[in-house]
Amino acid sequence: MNIDKNDIRPLLRLLPPLAFILALTPLPASALWPKTDNDFALLPPYCKPRFQEDRHPEQARKWISILGKSTYLHIHHYCKGLFNLMKAQASTPPNETLLRIALKQWNYVDQHWPHNSKLRPEMLVKRGDTLILLGQISEGLISYQAAMKMKPDYSLPYLRMADYFLKQGERDEALKWLGKGSKQAPRSNKIRRKLQQLEKEANPTQ
Repeated sequence: MNIDKNDIRPLLRLLPPLAFILALTPLPASALWPKTDNDFALLPPYCKPRFQEDRHPEQARKWISILGKSTYLHIHHYCKGLFNLMKAQASTPPNETLLRIALKQWNYVDQHWPHNSKLRPEMLVKRGDTLILLGQISEGLISYQAAMKMKPDYSLPYLRMADYFLKQGERDEALKWLGKGSKQAPRSNKIRRKLQQLEKEANPTQ
């Protein structure tokens, strides 16, 4: 999607001001929003421009061009989900309230992003991670498989499936998913290293 510089100002005016969104959206007392430079340093580079459009109009234009207007319009929900998921995982056990806040954001963008959004496969993996941490195993595994279906050569959902089954002691099932991932993403170093690790563990003398 190429956007002429002359078109960016009216396009940005179509994006609802984030302060207005926040004022109308009731948030749980424990909901977390990124605010500081340190917070934004933990997040992808498109988050800060969406939260601070008045300070970063050039970056906003860049990410609208890369992601598309419809995805960028709702990207702050995705960033909020990422932030709350990270904060949830920082505690042991993971903070359930923050996990549920993150899940709400994944479900929101799932409904509002275009089906072909570039970030949808990544979001589906994050949603799978969150569901599994909440104990909703079947739904989490389905979300991983949805990511595979949308982007077959995306290695991360295969690795997540394998990690889940390894934790359950189901090595053969883990190998099955790694095998599928290896066929779909033959250049994935992470899948190759995971397979080599499992082979070494099975044959420690070799």
